[in-house]
Amino acid sequence: MELSKRLKLATREVEGAHIMHHVECGCAAYDTLCLICSELNIDISNTSDQEFSRCAKKLGDYLRNLQRSVTVNRSNIIVSAWFV
Repeated sequence: MELSKRLKLATREVEGAHIMHHVECGCAAYDTLCLICSELNIDISNTSDQEFSRCAKKLGDYLRNLQRSVTVNRSNIIVSAWFV
């Protein structure tokens, strides 16, 4: 299954996931995805550059949409990222 289809995101803490705090400040999705894969021991050696970029775009789009939709208590946004 493609990396981007395996990536799951939620606005709550999920056990075993990479937890991101202060996402209201923004982040570099590509670099953050590298960190997530490393932390969760996801082997990306057989993942194409295009697929990794698609996955980073999915992460970035999720975070941007979340920032736009949250109008109250923006400083407490937590996002969990994991792979199935």
